Order: sequence, then structure tokens, then C-alpha cells
Amino acid sequence: MNGSWWEVEHRILHLHHGCKTRTQLTQIHAHFLRHHLHQSNQILCHFISICFSLHRISYANLIFHQTHNPNIFLFNSMIKGHSLSKPFQNSLQFFTIMKSRGIWPNEFTFAPLIKSCSNLLDLKMGQGLHKKVISVGFESFSSIRIGIVELKMSERSVVSWNVMISSLARSGHARKNVVSWNAIISDLAFNGKGELGVDLFEEMLSKDVKPNDATFVGVLACCAHAGLVQQGLDLFASMTTKHQIEPKLEHYGSMVDLLGRSGCVKGAHDLIRTMPMHPNATIWGALLSACCTHDNMELAESAVNEHIDLGP
Repeated sequence: MNGSWWEVEHRILHLHHGCKTRTQLTQIHAHFLRHHLHQSNQILCHFISICFSLHRISYANLIFHQTHNPNIFLFNSMIKGHSLSKPFQNSLQFFTIMKSRGIWPNEFTFAPLIKSCSNLLDLKMGQGLHKKVISVGFESFSSIRIGIVELKMSERSVVSWNVMISSLARSGHARKNVVSWNAIISDLAFNGKGELGVDLFEEMLSKDVKPNDATFVGVLACCAHAGLVQQGLDLFASMTTKHQIEPKLEHYGSMVDLLGRSGCVKGAHDLIRTMPMHPNATIWGALLSACCTHDNMELAESAVNEHIDLGP
């Protein structure tokens, strides 16, 4: 590309709009590195948005963590992107990082955060954000108003969850139906209620309901999303020692996610290396995300290479 810096930036922004594949994404990345456009916040915001639209979340995380002194716009891009895909907790984690660096949120920060709280049924956090929105005078923004309405609806959902769980625990029919228990445990995992999901798993065992491999996919996901490392390790071990269930790729994926989220990046990598089956792109992607979050660039490079070799 020839021309002024502004012309090069304009052309790459135009390419962003036509980016539809992983190959095009890496080509655009190479272009803006070659022309030193990684110093442009506008370019980085566009690029990160494209990563999320193509579900290249690990790539977006990597770009962000390689950026020196990211500003409010870059943080907003990450918060918004993570609010649109599971695990929604990542959106709140980027908000925490932003605050720790002394960056003040603006009107575009709160809407995706409130949406994440709604998806996670994290009412306490959501209510705290609502109070903050009122105190800084952002409540009149339509996107924030919509998010607050969704949050209020989520409050009703929590009541429904509690009623459903109580009913399931009492039901004689459900005691024999592991599918019913599995469905709710999995839903709790991905709605920010991991601890409740683990409690429900224990309740299920007390009712003499025999777990299957799908049960452990759900309860290990609960541990991962709730940060219950030791419980997750114990449950994973119990699959073979107590329940005679051989772990599958999905179970190893949950354990890599659990260890990576908690900062045990080397432990996650060691687990991948000792798996009895070949790890897939999802598992390497989980490790890459953990490496970026916990600044382990040596393992991140290895994960990137494995991720690229396996393809999308």
C-alpha cells in the first residue's frame, strides 16, 4: 500500500467492512502491523469488532493484550464484544481491569455491562451498575434504558429458577430422570449460577440419580464459571474413581477452561499434553485466552501455533 498514513488507514478501514473469513482477518492484521497502524485506536477498535463478529474471540483478546495503554474506546470494544458471547463474565472482567487502570467509563460502557449482568443473572452487580448510571446521569440513553429493563426481567427469572429447582428436588418422577437434572445444571452454569449448579449436582446424587457424561459436562462448566477449582478437580477425578465414566473431549475442555480462568495456565497446558485424545481448536483457544489474561506470552505463542494449525 502506497500513499499517506491517513490514506493507508482509510483503505484498511474499508477492507475491514469486507472481512468475512479468518484468512482475510490475518491478512488485514499483517497490513496494519506493516504500516504501524496498531498505534491507531480507531483501527484497533474496528479490528477487534471484526474479530468478535467472526467469533475469533481469542484473537481479539490477543490483540488487546498486546496494546500499550489501551484507552476507553478499546476497553468498550472488548466489553461489548464479550457481552455478546459466552462466557459473559469476561465482559465484567474487562470492566474491572479498566477501573484498576484509572479509566473512567462513558455512556457506551454501561449498556453491554448491564446486558452481561442480565445474561448472568448477576442482580447484585447489575443493581450496582444501575445506581452508577443514575449517579453519572447516563440513564436517559436508550441502550442503557433497554438494558435496565432486561435486568428487571432477569430478577423475575431468578425467582423462577428457585421455584424450578425446589420442584425438581421434590419430584418423584424427576428423581429417575437424569436428563431433567442435566438440563438445569447446564443452564445454571451458563447463567452465572455455577455454585448453585454444583449444589444441585450434590442434591441429585443424594436422590440416588446416577450421573452420566452429560451431567459432568454441566457440573464441570459450573465449576469453571464459578471459579471452583478444587471442586472441579475432585469432580473430574470422581468420574473414573466413583462413577466409572471415561472423560471425553468436552470434559477436558471444561477442565482447561477451569484451570485457565483461575490462573493455573501451566496446569492447563500440562493437562492438554497428557490428554488421551487429540485436543481440538476450542481447547487450544481456551488456553490462548487464559494466557492472554494472565500474561503468559510463552505459552500463548505455543497455543497460537496449535490453534492456527487446526484451523477455525
